[in-house]
Amino acid sequence: QNPYFVVRSEWITDCVDAGKILSEEAYSPACMNIQVPGQRGLFSGVKRVLIRNKPSSRSSGAPKSTPLQSTSAPSSKEATSKVPLLESALSSKTSEEDPCFVTNFFRNSRLHHIGSFRKHLRGLTKRLRRQRTSRNVQSSSSTATTPYIARRVIAHIDMDCFFASVALLRRPDLRDKPVAVTHASKTSDSAEISSCNYIARAFGVRNGSWMGNARKLCPNLEVVPYEFSEYTRISEIVYTIIFDYTAEVQAMSCDEAYADFTEVVIQRQSLRPSTTASFEAIIKSLMEEIRKRVLEATGCTASVGIGRNKLLAKLATSYAKQLYGPDNQFSLLHEDVATETKRVHDFISALPVSKMPGLGWRRLKLIPHVQTCAELREWSEYQLQELFGEGFGTTLYQSLRGIAPSELETSMDPKSVGAEINYGCRFRTEKRYREVMKDLAAEVCNRMSNSDSVGTLVTLKIMRTKNVEKESEKYLGHGRCTKISKSERLPNYVFEEEAIFRQVMKLWDAMSFPVNEIRGIGIQIGGIVCRSDAKQDQSLTVMWNKHQQKK
Repeated sequence: QNPYFVVRSEWITDCVDAGKILSEEAYSPACMNIQVPGQRGLFSGVKRVLIRNKPSSRSSGAPKSTPLQSTSAPSSKEATSKVPLLESALSSKTSEEDPCFVTNFFRNSRLHHIGSFRKHLRGLTKRLRRQRTSRNVQSSSSTATTPYIARRVIAHIDMDCFFASVALLRRPDLRDKPVAVTHASKTSDSAEISSCNYIARAFGVRNGSWMGNARKLCPNLEVVPYEFSEYTRISEIVYTIIFDYTAEVQAMSCDEAYADFTEVVIQRQSLRPSTTASFEAIIKSLMEEIRKRVLEATGCTASVGIGRNKLLAKLATSYAKQLYGPDNQFSLLHEDVATETKRVHDFISALPVSKMPGLGWRRLKLIPHVQTCAELREWSEYQLQELFGEGFGTTLYQSLRGIAPSELETSMDPKSVGAEINYGCRFRTEKRYREVMKDLAAEVCNRMSNSDSVGTLVTLKIMRTKNVEKESEKYLGHGRCTKISKSERLPNYVFEEEAIFRQVMKLWDAMSFPVNEIRGIGIQIGGIVCRSDAKQDQSLTVMWNKHQQKK
């Protein structure tokens, strides 16, 4: 028979990554997604050729079993019923077929890059804070003489359409066109948009929109890729500018931060007579100055909201963008406390309830007839607690009245270290699931080693599909799932790959459903401390030294 075989191009690169010749059958064109328009004809034609010319054996000694086939009997957790993972619906991106699934996922994951940036941001903010503190530019006397110190000047600084704005810096020809940032190609329908400019939003395109729907709303939508190195570079510039004014900064992400400018305003008030510049004018001038510096240094615009706490500052930013568009600011502060209180009350009253943090679509379903925050404010604290639970009920009751913490969380020290995958998880065998989980344990181990941390609480996270017979709308996405997690606190610190994997498998064995229902996996190590701060007993030191020698 014909000695040749047909594979997708990923077979070559995956063989290189794996360091060995992989079975070609897992990379057959028969694994293409025939539900994607334009592939049906190719799929059926190639399949007929493969069936007609498929050799009975290969002289190269190809293995008899493949990642899609197992010669051993399935375990109790393996998919033994109607397996919905048809070969035609799989691709080399799945956990079942990609031998380097974990590595490739984190290499291409937007959320992983954002998480990595947060780690970089921790070091950056610590360095900038030390530099700012060492300058010691503020005087203690100004703090003692001002009556306004009881209320803070909190600003929420948010870069406008950050990913899209960065993309346009090198593509000036697209500035007047609708632009979206995504991993997808121009022809893909199932990818998710992470950022789009305001021109695209005018057509109804939003962050989180599917490419297929976005293209229907905006046929001329321009698609551009991620530029993570540029996001990092520009974000560093923005944070450096903010730290030029204050060390009290809570970094939220690469494009968002809270900053306490109370002392800066106090200092500027003491330097200017009250007849020449009011309290509000000083704040307005300060925020305009910061926004101008950001624009000149980066070419990207920022919007700012100002309030007495983080809640009001964030709501003010959203209002500024909604009312004035990007590159604007809005303040809820006023020199007179009573006037400011009334301003906050009227501002929150007019907001739709969906604007309140924590009121997502699930909770909004519980109050379908409530439209504005003024209506919801009529509810008592007890009524809100009965409906939403004691914790969130109390928080919501206070938020509706503009009451929220004003202290910033300037420490970015992580409380846990972990890794999660929620794309491409399609398992058929228990064996392959364990292989992937071992790789994921190695990833977590590497992250703990890089952060010089150890922990005692091991958590396994699983996303279990609610409908195993139906594929998700997003290609290889997780779809509608039930999130399950199991944890166990260990008597000793854990940081080695084998120990993490062994404990995770123990937690998995306590679950009772087949692996083909898994759509997401995750491992998290909690209760972490810096290795140098951990209990310095001899056993931990010996274990750590052995671990470092293995690396």
